[in-house]
Amino acid sequence: MKYRQPLQLSTLTIFLFVMVARVQSQWLLDVDTFAGYNENIIGTYNAPDDFLAVPNIEISRMTESLEFYYSGTFTQFQQNTQFNNTLHGIGFDYRLIQAANISSNIGANYSIANYRDNYSYYNNQQLYGFINLKYYPTRSTLIKGGFALHNKNFVEEKAWNHWESLLYLQYNLFLKTKTTIRLGADLLYRNFMPYAIDEDVTGWHSGRGGHGSYYSISRYDELPSLWQTFFVARIAQSLGRRTGGYAEYAYRYNHSEGNPYELEIESFSPIDDYFGYRGNYLTTHLKYKITSAFWSAFNYHRYFRHYVNRLVYEYDFDGQTWVVENDDYVMTALHREDTGQRVEISFGYAINRFLKKASSLEIIVLFTYRKNDSNDPYFRYEDKSAGLQSNFGLQW
Repeated sequence: MKYRQPLQLSTLTIFLFVMVARVQSQWLLDVDTFAGYNENIIGTYNAPDDFLAVPNIEISRMTESLEFYYSGTFTQFQQNTQFNNTLHGIGFDYRLIQAANISSNIGANYSIANYRDNYSYYNNQQLYGFINLKYYPTRSTLIKGGFALHNKNFVEEKAWNHWESLLYLQYNLFLKTKTTIRLGADLLYRNFMPYAIDEDVTGWHSGRGGHGSYYSISRYDELPSLWQTFFVARIAQSLGRRTGGYAEYAYRYNHSEGNPYELEIESFSPIDDYFGYRGNYLTTHLKYKITSAFWSAFNYHRYFRHYVNRLVYEYDFDGQTWVVENDDYVMTALHREDTGQRVEISFGYAINRFLKKASSLEIIVLFTYRKNDSNDPYFRYEDKSAGLQSNFGLQW
């Protein structure tokens, strides 16, 4: 049972590659690896530091209009191995339309995520499908739109199983000043699936002496649906042959009442994500090409998050436990609010036709600083990290 899903995934992957190999096509291999040190690996006041490595491999078979691929990501920590996890997926992309000013693609992906025993409740299977459209009304404008549908099933917690849909529209304007203006809007909707709740029931039937019997019945419940809107605006500018940058502002509005579950304050949940807050962020990015192959970049990101349906409880930092009075946690605020920032400096070196093949190799050095201020002291932290990333691509 433990190896059944990976074996089925491997068998299906081999079958798809064999089918595509029957027509004229080419192979593509991408291997991306990050290795480094992180001072705060989970984003809490007392989180441990650790060294980690995250290799990712993707191999695909591509024809003129169709691509099949396999991807695998392996997150490995040196000391805190309870956070190790793997993600395997297969998928395809197909070009529906390819004309002078319009193109359209569809695709689908199936993936399996596996975590260690302590976090096995994160184990899930995902199915993802999309359709998109690109349209150039004029040479200086581009309109993008699309729809995506995502299904996520958790192995251990059926109440978290859900469908999620995304409808998006994006407008791009290219000016003669080498300026690009982008405006976008997303509509997201998450619908949780019904799950069974088993109850033990005592049933009695009449008869001599009377007898009781125990049996189980199932009733069904469902977590409330969630939806939100997301707006983004970006302006990008070329500042000569070597320098370019952009600034991006986004606002996320949560129309629902946040995550629809009783949050266990001493643990984390895999559905405790962007549907749990509303807020905004500002990102600025600047990149400079020192030579044709060597570059440097600076990125600054600042955000504000107002968590809905998220109470703040008092925490005893000396005893490292939540404060309890009258058999209940002591509440200090009705909503958690975070303000954070991230600064990243990176340097990269790219080699085309690596080893005289149809390949490329890029080496990137990254230095990152993160700080999160919160009205919940449990989530106040600073984090400094450094790492080395390599990106290798090969075609044959």
